[in-house]
Amino acid sequence: MRCSPCGLMLQCLCLALLCDYVLLSGGDRVQTVAQAGPLYRVEGSKLSISCSVSGLPPLSDANNNFEFRVKKYTDPNSVVFEILRLQKSDEGEYECAVVNTKGTFYGTYSAMTTVKVIDNSLTVASSAPASLTQTEGDGLELSCEVSSSTIQHTHLSFGWFLRRNSENVSRPLISMDRDFVLIPGQDLEERYKAGLIRLDKIGEVTYRLSVSSLKLSDQGQVFCEAQEWIQDPDRTWYSIASTSATETSLTVKAKEVLSDTSSLEVGISVAQSSLQEGQQLSVSCSVDSSNLNFFSVAWLRGGVEVARINPLGVLTVGPDYSSRERDGELWAARVGRRDYNLILRHVRTSDQGEFVCRAWPDEWSSTGDFVQAAAKDSTPQTVTIAAAESSLSVDLANSVRVDEGHKLELSCRVSGVTGQLSVTWQHKSDSANAPFTSVVSLNRDGVMSKAEGREDVRATALRPAPDLFTLQLEEATQAASGHYQCEVSEWISNTKSSSQEATAHVTVRPLEAVARVFLIGRNHNAAEGQQVELICRVRSLNLPRTLAWSFRRGDSTTPDSILTLYSSGAISWFGDQQRYQLKIDNKNKPNETWYHLIVNSASKRDAGNYQCSVSVILEKTQRKLSASELAVNVESPVSDLTLTSRQRLSVSRTEGPSFILTIRNARSSDSGVYMCTVVQWRQDSSREWYQFPAVSKSTQLTVIEPASDLHLNTTTPALNVKEGDDVLLGCNLTSAMDSPSVFYRVIWLFSDHSGSISNMPMVELDHTGRLSYPVHKALRHRGKETQNDVWKYNGALDKWIKIESLSIARWRHKMAVHQGKVYAIGGFDGSQRLSSIEAYDPFHNRWTQVTPLAEGVSSFAAASFDRWIYVIGGGPNGKLATDKVQCWQPGTNSWETRAPIPVETKCTNAVTFRDCIYIVGGAMHAMFCYCPESDCWSLVTRLGERASCAITACNNKIFITGGRDNKNQVISTVMCWDVSKGLLTEECVLPIGVSHHGSVTLMKSYTHIHRITPVPAEIKG
Repeated sequence: MRCSPCGLMLQCLCLALLCDYVLLSGGDRVQTVAQAGPLYRVEGSKLSISCSVSGLPPLSDANNNFEFRVKKYTDPNSVVFEILRLQKSDEGEYECAVVNTKGTFYGTYSAMTTVKVIDNSLTVASSAPASLTQTEGDGLELSCEVSSSTIQHTHLSFGWFLRRNSENVSRPLISMDRDFVLIPGQDLEERYKAGLIRLDKIGEVTYRLSVSSLKLSDQGQVFCEAQEWIQDPDRTWYSIASTSATETSLTVKAKEVLSDTSSLEVGISVAQSSLQEGQQLSVSCSVDSSNLNFFSVAWLRGGVEVARINPLGVLTVGPDYSSRERDGELWAARVGRRDYNLILRHVRTSDQGEFVCRAWPDEWSSTGDFVQAAAKDSTPQTVTIAAAESSLSVDLANSVRVDEGHKLELSCRVSGVTGQLSVTWQHKSDSANAPFTSVVSLNRDGVMSKAEGREDVRATALRPAPDLFTLQLEEATQAASGHYQCEVSEWISNTKSSSQEATAHVTVRPLEAVARVFLIGRNHNAAEGQQVELICRVRSLNLPRTLAWSFRRGDSTTPDSILTLYSSGAISWFGDQQRYQLKIDNKNKPNETWYHLIVNSASKRDAGNYQCSVSVILEKTQRKLSASELAVNVESPVSDLTLTSRQRLSVSRTEGPSFILTIRNARSSDSGVYMCTVVQWRQDSSREWYQFPAVSKSTQLTVIEPASDLHLNTTTPALNVKEGDDVLLGCNLTSAMDSPSVFYRVIWLFSDHSGSISNMPMVELDHTGRLSYPVHKALRHRGKETQNDVWKYNGALDKWIKIESLSIARWRHKMAVHQGKVYAIGGFDGSQRLSSIEAYDPFHNRWTQVTPLAEGVSSFAAASFDRWIYVIGGGPNGKLATDKVQCWQPGTNSWETRAPIPVETKCTNAVTFRDCIYIVGGAMHAMFCYCPESDCWSLVTRLGERASCAITACNNKIFITGGRDNKNQVISTVMCWDVSKGLLTEECVLPIGVSHHGSVTLMKSYTHIHRITPVPAEIKG
């Protein structure tokens, strides 16, 4: 017998085992188990579903007749189903069924597994060139961008790999697993420990490889690779996607030793050291050596390189003068065997300063390249440039604000013009010592040209009026923030007579602070069969966007995709499209769009949490905005079905033939005489039915009511669990009346250790199966009343003083100090996580409400740094933890997000030390460090489990106190992390172990009292 040919395109596919056997009375119960679902797999990947059957006698190979797509395990009662390349149409429910050829059933003969097919959104891109040549001992930096827009909760692993030219197998240089653990490659551990090989995450999508002091063995094909992982319901991790970037061919040349350079002499001279603006400057360099033939020569002004000529006579120009060289204002060349000359035409006042000539000896290497030795400088030569008289003036707005993704336009107005004009627009970031670099220019003939390296920037320079120049950036990003300079030059008779510039500062507001996504519902508490309408409101987002709807059932932590609406207008549906309807409406508001998701004829399977999210592409990077989840409830209609006692009766036929009458939940009223009457029918040759005489047999049934001897297991076990874990308490009953017709009423009572709560009903299960929860405030908070009392400690008096109370009672919150004020942040009020924040003014002894958190959390870490307060991780609900980092500048009206912490965590504490924020606790088993300046996280050291510990800084070291270990035991040790040495040691032991506490450092204050000697009266005055 074969399973029905159910093809791969069907949503319900049968995996059948042929079971040709006889089940005897009292035999093993048949159990059919399929791999737990739902299973999320990427389109185009491989699918495997396992299924096993227990309770069957061994079968011979001759009786196992499977479909060709079913692959057998070594166990004859197990199978695995495989699809080598998934398609969207393969999504659905897969059934593993055991075919029973007998009339008797005992157990479970089928099992279902749900499969969800999602898009592969994992992208990996490297900005490295196709080939790269370095010298032994040089440093190497490569960057790779990794992003994924999968709605489901996934983890990413990443690594840089090297395939040497003589090998076919790639080996890892350094990698990061899905738990954010860095793993150096084989034979590279020592270089990793010495800091010579690093992997840093910059921002949300960029991973940077840094290799110091390259070796010859490092050459080969270098590439980056990322994998996306999802956790299946059986708690195992599965790689759903893997992508690698294009390879970079790295060549490492051997470093050679140069000959002695002690005889090298470098001289400098200028034709004229005092000039007027617009004149020409000539700087000559002379190099003299008796035993060297090849040199590189550079001119420096104020320590910054202006231009350089290599041994082959090729000129390179510094970034500050690259536009001058393109405009023909800079010229440099070798004019003699040992002489070099630099000419700057149309000099400006900004060109004055100290000029130096610098020379490097060069020698040919065995690979045919030049190898450079140490440089020598000439004595400095000062050049002064006086400003020329000109009436030209330039005016530019001092500061401009623009929203990210919108057009940026700067207007530069000129006056006092007597000749032709040209303009160059330059930009520099807000970083310290960052130079101005050219963006785009407009020459005096009106021809626009973009600067080198800026060809991909959507920038335009215009002259809409004779006295007006404009710069337009079509799409402003965070990188567009900074200072912009409009440099206008005046030309008379093909000669630049004067130049003037003006500077403006541009602030680009991040997308998350501008755009908003809200989710509201109409009739989201519906009866079964009614229509449910959800509305996703997208406000202040004037960019092409991709909208996604997702749905999460019950306690599931992984959402299912419903649809994706792309910016092109195309829609990708997941699952049953007929159940949903999508409608778009702008409500006559140019700044807001409403996306309606309509659920037609809602059923119980449509109940759950819905969410919409919007993503846009800025600078080739995906940015995502999500609305909060909205719960949809679907109530079943009231049934008018009435059950009668007959439904306790059933009849089955077995081999023999035998007929069995079954009375379920036998009662004393069922006692009596039961008669079985059988009539046999037969069909004659004319296909007419006729019957034989009836045969009867009676049975006397007596139902005895047993006496109740109910007993409870009186053993009271002591349980130790960690906060946040699930607790299972058993109530074991012993009774001879163990029958389906016997029902019980069970009540759980609660008493706390302090005695304030005694035998208080907690939950009740009555004989009908109905659960009820008595409403007791103290019990709902598990004996922990939320408090709003606040106390402060006076170190001089060694006394605690009560101050003004909080307006909102809370616990599991954190406090932070910033610019003389104390902030009480977030927490839990006994029923929900709080987003509210209160600020305390010590001078007025008063709490006031300030800007709330973007997302309410409890049991998080909080710290202040510079102008900001940071809230790290925490629990958005009772079970989950988050990796979000929220930050806020007091005085502003919104919270912003920063790079997420590598581990989703709660029950943590943080401390600010020097330029970083250090965080410990939770389930991290480590100390992590956050750098606010670069917005990146790094692993400091491994600690082992120390949940709910505290952290403080003292004497240039970081101390970690108390906590709880992996057995939920309180820890009394104090660990010390020496930042300067990178060393972790055990410092001391506390008198009593503590957890869920705080640690602070109090600075000692010393007052020196001096005795004042009185001045004798005779010498006064």
